[in-house]
Amino acid sequence: MFSFLLFLSSAFAENDPQKSQQSLDFGYRINLIPMFKSNPDFNAETSQDNLLTIKQGVQFNIHGKWDGLQIKSSFQDVRLWGTESSPVFTRDSYVALHEGYAQIDGQNSWLRLGRQEYVLNDGLILSAKPWSVNRIAFNGARFQQRGERLLLEGGVFTLKNFAYYASTCTDDPATAENECETFAPEYTNSLGDYFVVLNSEINVNPKLQIKPYLLILRQGAIETDQTRDRTVYSPFLRVQTKTENGVNFNIDAAYQFGQAAEGISHSAWMAKAFLQYKFDIYQASLVYDERSGDGDASDDTVGDFEGFFGMGHRYRGIGDFVGFSNIRDISAAFRASPNRKLNISVQYHYFQLSNPQGNWYLINGTTRGTANPDNDDANLGQEIDLSFTIRPRKGMRFQFTHATFMPMGVGQEKGGDDISSATYMWMVVEK
Repeated sequence: MFSFLLFLSSAFAENDPQKSQQSLDFGYRINLIPMFKSNPDFNAETSQDNLLTIKQGVQFNIHGKWDGLQIKSSFQDVRLWGTESSPVFTRDSYVALHEGYAQIDGQNSWLRLGRQEYVLNDGLILSAKPWSVNRIAFNGARFQQRGERLLLEGGVFTLKNFAYYASTCTDDPATAENECETFAPEYTNSLGDYFVVLNSEINVNPKLQIKPYLLILRQGAIETDQTRDRTVYSPFLRVQTKTENGVNFNIDAAYQFGQAAEGISHSAWMAKAFLQYKFDIYQASLVYDERSGDGDASDDTVGDFEGFFGMGHRYRGIGDFVGFSNIRDISAAFRASPNRKLNISVQYHYFQLSNPQGNWYLINGTTRGTANPDNDDANLGQEIDLSFTIRPRKGMRFQFTHATFMPMGVGQEKGGDDISSATYMWMVVEK
């Protein structure tokens, strides 16, 4: 509260005309993604499931700044080639607001109101999903105060609006009675869905940062589930180190608790360790990342980790075969940059279920395989990703990636026996 009052006093203080800065910038982002998937169902005998799609996103940005106030508007058109109502006439309304906010700047602080991107700690939990043609932004308010060694940040974001829902009645055809004749509907008041972020960064010294933060997700009743009442508290801690000899080391940990539904609790966790070594034009890294899963749907506790809106490709491989819950991911990566215009990288992932009796979740949150209480094999499969990134000029990027997933153990049982692959090409031009 004290820092917020300091912000208000500095934000609305009289500005010095000689120091006043005004600017108006225009930008754009054109993103084209041809994608070919081979054998996505892990069954080589069904060749008709091969898939070729081309996604396109065009974004136009306006950013104005003057006298302690910033305004940003970002509009985008996103389409999947060949799905328009007309193949040649421009009849579809695809344009939407991506970002649109006003920001009041204070001394080492700001308050941002409106629809905005939010990337938290390398996109581990909150991200803008920059590889996607759609990208992600949130409707809400966000405040930040930065000091010499301490950053404090908070935000509240709406996912679903307040609403009232009326209960319904359907007569049982097995009985002759008209049970709904005297039915009086009951109304449920839903506060909607929203999440709260409280973030901090403590700079102990130039080589060590400690970042405790808290996310709270609240989900109320919806029309199809008027008894939904879910609250998840997620305290996180990141310890981040950098050394002069090119070694970087991060540790992330979280424990989630709260209510999954009436009479059912939520209890989940995650642990992640990241080690990176940079030398000359090369970069090598090792990662251990585990997120809990639920193995018994009949008990009174849900153990699936809530992944919020984290990055997928960055942490789970390019193939999109594995998601954010009930997963153990042991990975290694190597990257070489022969020059400023070319990067070559290879990634290896060894995927297991954190709880062998739980579900196998995909990157979009759907299940690839359902829980099996008798299973004791945790192995899902291995993935190898090979990428080439070319930057021929400033603001232009071409990335060619091929991902191969080889199912193992319970992964073969839940998904299929055969190898699946995906080939992507990203073409991005931006300013």
